[in-house]
Amino acid sequence: MKKIAVAGASGFVGSALISYLLEHTDFEIIALSRRGKDSPHPRIKYLSCDLFSMLDCERALENVDAAFYLVHSMLPSAKLTQGNFEDFDLIMADNFAKAAIKNSLKQIIYLGGIIPSLYELTRHLISRLEVEEVLSTIKSSHMNFTSLRSGIILGPNGSSYTMMERLVNRLPILICPRWTTTLSSPISIKDVVIALHQVLVEEKLQNKIYDLSGTEVMSYRQMLSRLALKFKKLRLFINVPFFSPGLTKLWVTLITQAPKNLVYPLIASLSAHVVPDPERKFPFKHTQKNFEEIIDEIQSEQSPNLKGPNAFNYSGLTEKSEVRSVQRLHTFFRTTANKIGNIYFQWMGKKFYPFINTTHYQKNGGEFISVNLFFVNVSLLILEYSKERSNEDRALFYIRGGMLAKKEGRGRFEFRNIAHSRYTVAAIHEFAPTLPWFIYKYTQALLHIVVMKSFDRYLTDEKL
Repeated sequence: MKKIAVAGASGFVGSALISYLLEHTDFEIIALSRRGKDSPHPRIKYLSCDLFSMLDCERALENVDAAFYLVHSMLPSAKLTQGNFEDFDLIMADNFAKAAIKNSLKQIIYLGGIIPSLYELTRHLISRLEVEEVLSTIKSSHMNFTSLRSGIILGPNGSSYTMMERLVNRLPILICPRWTTTLSSPISIKDVVIALHQVLVEEKLQNKIYDLSGTEVMSYRQMLSRLALKFKKLRLFINVPFFSPGLTKLWVTLITQAPKNLVYPLIASLSAHVVPDPERKFPFKHTQKNFEEIIDEIQSEQSPNLKGPNAFNYSGLTEKSEVRSVQRLHTFFRTTANKIGNIYFQWMGKKFYPFINTTHYQKNGGEFISVNLFFVNVSLLILEYSKERSNEDRALFYIRGGMLAKKEGRGRFEFRNIAHSRYTVAAIHEFAPTLPWFIYKYTQALLHIVVMKSFDRYLTDEKL
């Protein structure tokens, strides 16, 4: 029996895919999400897996044959997150790809976004391409990698449908900025999971890139207008000639009650048309439903008692007073992550002399670095270098204490070369500060960002 892992199992697509696989296959399913839960079916096992942890990924993919990667990091993963969603996505994809290689998976199937060919790429779409590039590195290990690129996905209790449905039902007058003329090809969630399954089981479809599309190409304004007709709502649509992303983010968040972490990147991505390329069109074997038929299907299946999609009610792990901070350093193929780790602590001691110094020492067979207040010789942070989990492309330090950090937990600091060493990512994961949260947030947390930006400028100017 094949064992299939689904990363992003609790999401909109992941949940639908798992239901489909349980009904149409005899595969054993390993469902990966931030929180594990009891299994409702004998062929599914839910595992708690933090994709920011390479160790978690390696353990989750043990004895797995193939994996679906359905992850997007627009929602917070800690009480305080510092960094861009692009960098969060990049480091998770890198962990997953390296874990897949270590466990000799046969294939990874990725669901990303349609990439426009004639228009400038947005941050959201650039991130989708970067993740695709990082995951595709498994090809060098003779594994299959297939990328499915989709536009807007519509289904019961899905975020995209819910936002449009609430806008139409709650606003008698809809002001339509220029982004509502952006073209897309909406597709049913059922077609998406069918395509994912086809790629899994049909060898001829593997190791390729496909665009997933519905039966029509239309603008968001057309979708809203046709929804209004479907709901028998008389609505006035007023076109305005400006894009107004800032104002749009506010009123869409307010009216739809969707979290801003979800709305803001999506609105920003709507400056580009996402029209499928006919040469990459996925070869569906069945007749797809048109837009109105998809809406009929959603209305017949959607539960009226739910408060909204899971993404709208997401709380994550934010009850823990932990920090995740990820910054991209522009090293541009010039050196290894391990060398960057050494340079960083040497630079810190020189940059902030005479206030801060760093000392290296060995204790009980381990290698430690202490960041000290020089004039009183007090350790602010103590880090232990992990020789076992480090290599040329990664320097990992476990946070072991000091005045500013709690000793317990899985706090760690790492430098990681990503995207064929184009960038080095500096990341803090699951850091638990000792300072009261309010004080930490507006002192130590802000100082860390300033320090990392200064270090990035240093690396850009220096010959490495």
